[in-house]
Amino acid sequence: RFLIFGQTYQDPPDNAKYSYFFKPHLKTIVNSCPGYKDTTPLTKPKLSFINNLSNEVICLIRRFAVKNAEKCFSFSKQVQWETQLLFNVKPELAAGAYRQDKIRDYSAEKNAISDKYGLKDREFILSLSGLGQKKRIDLIIRSYSKLETTFPLIIGGGGADLERLEGIVAELDLLKKVRFIGRVDDNDVLPLKAMASFFV
Repeated sequence: RFLIFGQTYQDPPDNAKYSYFFKPHLKTIVNSCPGYKDTTPLTKPKLSFINNLSNEVICLIRRFAVKNAEKCFSFSKQVQWETQLLFNVKPELAAGAYRQDKIRDYSAEKNAISDKYGLKDREFILSLSGLGQKKRIDLIIRSYSKLETTFPLIIGGGGADLERLEGIVAELDLLKKVRFIGRVDDNDVLPLKAMASFFV
């Protein structure tokens, strides 16, 4: 059974999209979604012979695995459509969920979590994910800059895009309103979400 989790066409470093099997649908899929168009080049990067061969072999294995799976799942209609286009296989849509015993009142942890991440504000907007370009945190920051709100924007997570995002915050003169709190422990994710006034 196969879970198609991410989007090959959204992730710039993933060269699968330029392979023999996937490239015929490159333009169609990239143009189907603004997030793809903003981050995904249509031109294949220069790859060494070994990297190019490895890419083709990996894509062949991926194609074989998906087409021969007993059952396929995806989390969104976008990925469902892409999978159908690429492999002629329509995944069943799966809904993400939390275990019932994890859904509870986190008020007891509020003070400890606030101290741990330096959250002095009782009301804040929260973004929590890896800081990679495909996550479009830049879009969250630029959208936030247009809001008339006293709530600060708290950005949790780490990754290669941090320096660029910090530059955007400085460029938009949001240094007093946007804060990066770094990577968040797994055990703190649900309490932080529960504490936020709004989660992006």
